[in-house]
Formats: sequence, structure tokens, C-alpha cells
Amino acid sequence: MRQELLKSSELLFHVQLSCVSVQLSKKDCELLNKLLDHVIEGISNEQTSISGNSKDQSVLINDICIQTSVLFECSILEICTELNETVEVGPLLQAELKGSWNSLKLKVSKFSLFSCSNVGGLNNASFLWVNHAEGELWGSVSAKNDKDPGESKDFLIVACKDSACRRGDGESTNVLSVGTAGCSVTHIRNPKLKENYTSVDVRSGTIVAPGGRMDWINAICLLFSSGSDRTEKSDDSNTVNSYQSGEPYSSSLCLELADVAVSYEPHFKNSTLSAGAADRKFFSCLLAASSFKLHNKSASASAATDFDIQLRDLGVLISQSSGSTNVTCSYGVDYLRQSGYIKVAQNTFVEASLRLDSSFWKLEISDSQFDIGTCHDTIYGLIGLGSQLQQLYGPDMQDALDHLQSRWNSVQQANRQNMAADASDKSESSLEISADSGDYQSDGLLDDIIENAFYTEDCLDNNFWESNCHHLFSSSETDDGFELNAAATSHEFLRSTPKAILNPDNLKGKVHIHDIDVKWRMYAGDDWLLPQKDSTSLTCTDGRDRSSSLEFTLRGLSIQVDMYPNGDVSISKLSVAAEDLTLCDQSIYAPWKLVLGCYNSKDYPRESCSSAFRLELETVRPEPQAPLEDYRLHLEILPLQLHLDQEQLNFLINFFTNDSCNNDPHLHCENETVDVKSTSNGSNTVVDEALLPFFQKFDVKPLVLHINYIPRQFDPIALGKGNYAELLNILPWKGIDLKLKHVSAMGVYGWNSIGDTVAAEWLEDISKNQGPESWSLCPSKATRRIGNCSRECKEAYESLTDGFGRTASALIGNPIKVYNRGAGVGSVLATAICGAPAAAVAPVSASARALHYALLGLRNSLDPEHKKESMYKYQGPSQA
Repeated sequence: MRQELLKSSELLFHVQLSCVSVQLSKKDCELLNKLLDHVIEGISNEQTSISGNSKDQSVLINDICIQTSVLFECSILEICTELNETVEVGPLLQAELKGSWNSLKLKVSKFSLFSCSNVGGLNNASFLWVNHAEGELWGSVSAKNDKDPGESKDFLIVACKDSACRRGDGESTNVLSVGTAGCSVTHIRNPKLKENYTSVDVRSGTIVAPGGRMDWINAICLLFSSGSDRTEKSDDSNTVNSYQSGEPYSSSLCLELADVAVSYEPHFKNSTLSAGAADRKFFSCLLAASSFKLHNKSASASAATDFDIQLRDLGVLISQSSGSTNVTCSYGVDYLRQSGYIKVAQNTFVEASLRLDSSFWKLEISDSQFDIGTCHDTIYGLIGLGSQLQQLYGPDMQDALDHLQSRWNSVQQANRQNMAADASDKSESSLEISADSGDYQSDGLLDDIIENAFYTEDCLDNNFWESNCHHLFSSSETDDGFELNAAATSHEFLRSTPKAILNPDNLKGKVHIHDIDVKWRMYAGDDWLLPQKDSTSLTCTDGRDRSSSLEFTLRGLSIQVDMYPNGDVSISKLSVAAEDLTLCDQSIYAPWKLVLGCYNSKDYPRESCSSAFRLELETVRPEPQAPLEDYRLHLEILPLQLHLDQEQLNFLINFFTNDSCNNDPHLHCENETVDVKSTSNGSNTVVDEALLPFFQKFDVKPLVLHINYIPRQFDPIALGKGNYAELLNILPWKGIDLKLKHVSAMGVYGWNSIGDTVAAEWLEDISKNQGPESWSLCPSKATRRIGNCSRECKEAYESLTDGFGRTASALIGNPIKVYNRGAGVGSVLATAICGAPAAAVAPVSASARALHYALLGLRNSLDPEHKKESMYKYQGPSQA
């Protein structure tokens, strides 16, 4: 197409250079934009006026416009620009890399620019094509501090290299990719069809965020924004005349990225790290995909814009990082392997749609499957990576320290008053113990706060919170937070969402993800090869052990996030649900396949439309003027069955044990005692616990857990040392149903506190009401059925054995005895013939007795539900 336009152009400017270096400032960019526009439009208008009537300039001559073309080519193009305007970023984003971007440097090879105006002689019909091969974009950050005000560092922020071709998801999955690295931009304007078309094609590109900083994109946009705005204003009259004002134009955008990746690399100095954080591990992350496509088509008369998004062969890779480097790298497959990148997640195909309106946006993703595979070291690598990103992109609470400390003080005061009142009530009513009436009662922890926290039928003492924590939320919000019926069935919440205070019509944005399957394969071994302690040995660990693994699956996962306008009490609402969940043992020598799954029995039937679990998390701002966010949590899970072998339990313990928790202050060990510590920022001092997420209330509905556990080895020495978990290995658990009580509380800090509260309540209730004496460790009904069946089968086998034994004795044994006594052949045959009738009858009789015993055992032990449970347990959910 470009060759045809070149041949048909009446006026052509062709410039070809070997190397070009350009130094630009913001003012130079503005002047360059104006110059290019005036040159192209001036040539077009001049040629048009030459062919027209000079006496009548008011007549538009659209049929005799001259097609003009400009072609610029150079082998190497280098552009350096100074960023005079500073992009303001928060202190959190500068936690790793401090300073602001002061300059950019672009270097590309085989650069070409082709512009054609008045295509085909049609006024304002244009064609623009920009292309280059390999290239790099570097950015310089100046650290503004008193010690070294002139310090600046250069970082690679965009790389486009041939070595990254066919990278795919990070493991060379895009082997069918053709072409070389580069970027191509095409823009076509067709005033006759009232259409604008733009296509951007990038091959083997990698976007880098050193220290999590991607604000250089805003700096680039700011560099060209002012000049382009003025150019648009100056050209309004020409645009109106040329486009015939009032007629709508449609525009199309097609963005296609092949072998694309986004990389986050932490930036730190060993000299700036504290003594406690010097041994902390940092992690890098890279998101790679074979292709990313974005298509948009919109009309000027429409306020909404729709985008169709497709993502193929997505891979998530992480590695232990030594910090961002200032050297050129291609981020190809070889580089990723040498740097220790491990792929921990992948997806074959993702399809999404994005709709942008004037006051509302919506992102929808459906029908996809995400596969996750980790060892215990990479799972803690992901946790460490999440901690790093949270410190960078989390909310800045520096301005809210006073509010946070004030809220924490109020909550502690309320807890002390509540505990004192609780102790007084218990001492007065210690002799007044009544039977359980069936209504929900809390026993133990935070009684007055927990009791009936979510129910609205005159159960909640609003005066308590109004007097002690009135700044948290109003009484109307407390009453209407969740409108649940105390007499409702156990799993009604899983079938329908409770009515909340949030208004679904008053939204500024929504994310809807549905019909998603997630599989997480947990492998034995280590992803990052660890050298042996012996320094003379060059051997390493075997890495990921694919013969021993557990797989956790969520089917039909649905996630919905509702975002509310700024200034409202409601900020957002998160809803998560899944149709089914399973944990299966995929090891070669697994004792059984199913470890964890939904428990569907005649005692606990499950409706077909119910979800396996549902979680709702609301984020509210009690005082819109104060920068504080509170949370409200609701969780309900269907009955679960747990089939656990001691080897599987040891696998899970080893998998979730963090060997490096002592080296990372952000990752606390399970048994670590955390004292009340405070953080100072200037004149403000706040308790560390006050910085944790604050839950106004949480509600965990009752849960039934059906347990089968087989111990393999009992360790009395470990029990003597205080490891009371060894008590579980004394006797096997067969068909035990644990009824975990309903737990709710108000005024809780942190997710760990929620887990501790729920676990404490459950353990206390189990020890009081569901102790070992009620577990029926003696043979249960199922055990007796199995015993009956075994006994009957044994008797049937013995009957058949006895029958065939008598047959063999009559036909073979007795004639041999006669022959051994010295009788002739005739006597031996006579003995065999005489025993034939008995030999024939014996198997028939034995078979009849065997059938009788078998049918008797079948009648006594036949249980379709037990058969289904066994198949589900030993063969897994897919086979059962």
C-alpha cells in the first residue's frame, strides 16, 4: 500500500540519513508539532490554491487536491529530551526509588516515517506510517536530597529486542511467531466514509518499572500535552470546514502486542538498608504474554466507549532479586532462566470487555482458567512480592495517623469496659445456668461485642457503640449492614445475597469476573535450586518434584467489585463465590485422591444452585471527611469433607512453613509473639496495630466438617516436648462430624486477629461440647457395616473353598488313596465313579451357600451414599 501511495503522489519529499541525534525540550516539542502541521497543511493548501480560482477563494475545491508525501528514513535515531515539568508522586511510590524523572533518551534502529496527505486527491484524507526495529528507552531520575542534590541515575524503562521474540509466556511458548522486534504505527483518515483508523503493532517489547515507578508515562504525556492542545485549538476552523461540522465521525483503534511483557524490579541499596532488613529477600516479577489485543470502535456522537481485550498465553514469573540494574538486557528466555525466573501462573486465553461512560465504567472477564504451580519457596516469594507492592501502591496513611491512633484508643477503651462488664456478669450469674434455648449465643471471647452482631431484630445494643465508638459508624449503618433473618435456613446466604445498605444503582465502576476455574498445584521440593551446605560440593537440590503434589481447584469462581462515588459512606463492595472447591492428591502413591471437598449427604443435602462458599467484604468510610476506611466481612461455607492421611498433613505443614521468616520482618512466624510496637513519623506516633485493616464487624456462619484421618506414626518424644498435635496421631478418626459454631465479632484489627478469634471460638466450643467422648471412636455404623460385609464375604469364601475341596477329594484324593494301598486300576476307576455324584453336588451346594452369605452381606451393608463417598474419596471428583 505504501509503494502505491508513493507512486501516485504528485509531490514527494524523501530524506534519508544514516544517524540522527536530536536534543529536545518541552518548548522544542511544541514548536516541532506546529512546524510539522504547518508544513504538511501548507503544502496541501498551496497546491490546492494553485489549481483553483484565485479570485473566488470562498469556493472549496475538493476535487483537485494534490496528493503529497513525505518519507524520512535513518539507520539510527536518537532523541534526548529534558523534562522541565515534574510529575508529583506520593512518598510511598518513592519508597524504593526516590526522586523525579528529569530526562528521557530514546534510541531506535531502522527508523522510517511516511506521511501522505490528500490521498487520492480527496481533501483531508491522510495516511501516516511510523516504523522502527530494535530500540530502547532510558529514563534518568534525579534524587533531590541535601546530601547529594546532583545525583541522578539512568534506568532502562522500555526494551524492544530480537532476543525476546517467541518469548510467549516466558518459556518460549510463542514458537510460531514471525518477524523481528520493533514497533509500527498506522493512522488513516477517510473523510468520505467519516472514519478514522489507528493501528499500533509492537513486537517483543518489555515495559520495566524500576522500583515500581511507572510515572514516566505521565511525564511523556505531559511533555506533548500542551503543544497538542494548542495545535488542536488553532486548527478548529480548518477542521470544521473540512469535516463539514455536524456530521459524526467514527474512530477505530487496534492495539496488538506480540511477545509483550511488564517487569517490576525492586530498587534498593545495601548501604541504605537497616541491620534488620539487610538479610531480607526481595523479589522481582514479570508478566509475559504471547499476544495482547485491544480493539475499539466508537462514534463521536456516543458518550460510551467499548474495548474488546484478548490475552493469549499469559505467564507470571518471579525471581529472587538483587535490585534493579543499570545495564542493557533483552528480557529474553535465556536471560529469564539465568536470572532465576520461575513461572508460577499461566493462562491460555483471557477475553475481557471494558466499557467507559461519562460517569461509569465496567470491566468483565468470563470463561477462563488460571493454572498456578508453586513450591513452598515460591509461594512465600509471592507473599513477599505482595508485601513489596503493597508498600508501593497501598494507601498513604501518613495524613491519617492521628485518626488511626484515636480510633485504636477508642476500641481499646471499649474492649476494657466490655471485659470488665463481662467479668461482673459472669460472677453474678455463675449459679444461674439455664439450658440452651436454640438462639445464637456467644461464649467466651468478646461476649457483649460478638453476641448477635449481625442480626437486626432488637438484638444489637447500639448504645454501646454510640457511647464508646461513635466515630466508627452510625447506629443506622449498624442496624442495616446485613439484614439477615435469625430463623433462616443454614445456607440461605449462599443462595441469595443479603440486602445491604449499599445502593447498586449509585456506582462509578464495576469489575465482574465470572465462570472462572482456578487450579493451584502445590509441589514438593524447591523451585529455586539451593546449593548444599558443603562449599566444596557443586550439587544442588532437585528442584520441583512433580511426582508429589496436591491440587486445589475452584470451579465456577465469580468475583464482583462495586466501586462507589467519592464522598459517599460506601467505598466498595467485594463479593466472591465459587460453585465447587476440591483439594486432591495428585501424587503417584497417594492413599486416596480427594483430600477436601464439599460434603453432600442425606444429613446435609446441598441444593444444586448453591455456592460452595461466599464471601462479602464491604469498605466504608464512616466519616467522609476523615481518611479512614473500615471493613465489614461476611463468610459462609457449605459442609466440607476432609479425608486426610498423616503423610498429606506433613506435606501441607512442610509446604506452608516459611524457612526464611526470621530474615524477613514483614513475614511473621506462626509462633512468634508480637509485642505492641509503635511507629513514629515526625511528631506523630501510632501503634503498629492501628495501621492494620480495621473490621467494624465480621460474621462467619456455622460450618460442618466431616473428618476421616489416618495416622501413620506417633511420636511420643515430640508430645513430651509440648507438640500436642501428636495427640491426633494416637487413634484414627473415622466419620467424625465437627459442627463449627457461628462466630461474629466487632472492632477487630487485622486478618490474623479474625483467624485467631474464629479458631479460638471453635476450639473452645469443640473442647466443651464436642470432645473426644462424643466422637464415637469405637466402631461406628459405617464401621459395623464394613465388618458385617467382610464377615459375610469371608463365610462365602469359606463355603466355596469347602465345596471345591470336597470335589477334589472325591475325584482325586480318594482314588489316589485306594491306589496307594495296592489296588488295581479297575478299583481306582470304580472309586472315582462312585464319588462323582458327590463331587458334582458339592460345588452346587457350596455355591448356594456362598450366594446366600453374599446376599446376606449385601443386604446388611448395601449403602449407595457410602459407595458414592468412597468413589469420590479414592478416585477424585472427576471420576466419581
